[in-house]
Amino acid sequence: MKRTYTLLMACLFMVMVLYPLSIQAQSDFKPGFVVLISGDTLSGWVDYRSNMLSTKVCKFKSAEAAAVVSYSPQDVMAYGFPNDRYYASKYVQEDSATVFMEELVRSKINLYTLNGAFYVEKEGLGIEELVHEFREYYSEDGVLHRTRANKHIATLNKYMNDCIPMIEKIERVSLTQSSLIRLIKEYNECSPGAPVVVFKESKPWFAAELGVAVGVSHTSLSFSAKDESYLHLEHSDFGATTYPVGGLLLNLRSPRVSEYTSLQLETHYFKTGFEDQNSYDWFGTLYENEMEISMSAVKLNLAVRHEFNSKTLQPYANAGIALNFFQDREIKHMQYVRRTAESTPEVRNKDDKEFITNRQTGIIAGAGFLYNLRKSKMSAEIRYEYGLDVHNFERVNSLNSSLTSTTGTVSFITGYYF
Repeated sequence: MKRTYTLLMACLFMVMVLYPLSIQAQSDFKPGFVVLISGDTLSGWVDYRSNMLSTKVCKFKSAEAAAVVSYSPQDVMAYGFPNDRYYASKYVQEDSATVFMEELVRSKINLYTLNGAFYVEKEGLGIEELVHEFREYYSEDGVLHRTRANKHIATLNKYMNDCIPMIEKIERVSLTQSSLIRLIKEYNECSPGAPVVVFKESKPWFAAELGVAVGVSHTSLSFSAKDESYLHLEHSDFGATTYPVGGLLLNLRSPRVSEYTSLQLETHYFKTGFEDQNSYDWFGTLYENEMEISMSAVKLNLAVRHEFNSKTLQPYANAGIALNFFQDREIKHMQYVRRTAESTPEVRNKDDKEFITNRQTGIIAGAGFLYNLRKSKMSAEIRYEYGLDVHNFERVNSLNSSLTSTTGTVSFITGYYF
């Protein structure tokens, strides 16, 4: 039964993840433009994807209902979207390939990003990646040391050596969009030569959405024991229980950095319980058990969410960690011991209010849809959570792993973001 349930959950998880990934291939055309090799600009509709495909191909339509034309970085000089992203065709020496780099700043020094890395370009110096360089060496006593050489600082000094006051500021710069953009703006004030154009400048660095959530969860609980003290749990079959959940949602994102990737924070409250009756024979003695486990907890979830397009109905997937802080965590256990089948049972009360841990860790993964309203949005998500040991290790000899316990939870969660 447990293996069947696990298999069903694994299949459900695969469907949840693969379905939104399959629709990722769908295009999301927005008003944009393409700059041809001749320098002419074609206005129309451009595919607005936020994945690695945007660095390798540009899909263009002259009209919303027109046929799609695909351009490679060798076919055009650039493509982009008004007051938004701009991609320039550039040759990456390290990869020996020409790709579309997202241009962040255009000035006397241009700033680009490609797959999380940053590049600077200046007339006469070409284009160069800003990287941390690590060096390894052995000390006199034979210990291996690893140091960071901050190669990006040397690169920036080379590109900005016509402005001495920038040296101190370069030393403090970090390899982030906001820090590098601010540095180039300051350099241009010190050594003017071209106006500063910052792409996506109208988009904020930080945005937050607060919401509420309600839903229903279906949780299974299982134990595996190697010690005779916990055979009543080894033979247990608590099955699964269904219960309501509710809480608060907070979505944090940086539209300037990524349109579709965000950090999802959640707090939920739930209360549930499990029951089981079992019996087993141990060296000629019959043990009968009646058990009830009650749990209530405040759940904290931290996950990375990725949305796949900007349509009204917007699919997404997320993955992260969960922490359950148990409030009510009691196990009631009555055991009846019979030396023979006809003997009067010895009754043992083995209740333990501390057997369940006060904090459980788990991993979560889910997929769902966002429905974008005028000033708010709604969400619907199917989620799976795999919870690690739910019992208190202080009650168990953990050195020989005499007892393990896990939970598996499938939830359907609906949310409303203000």
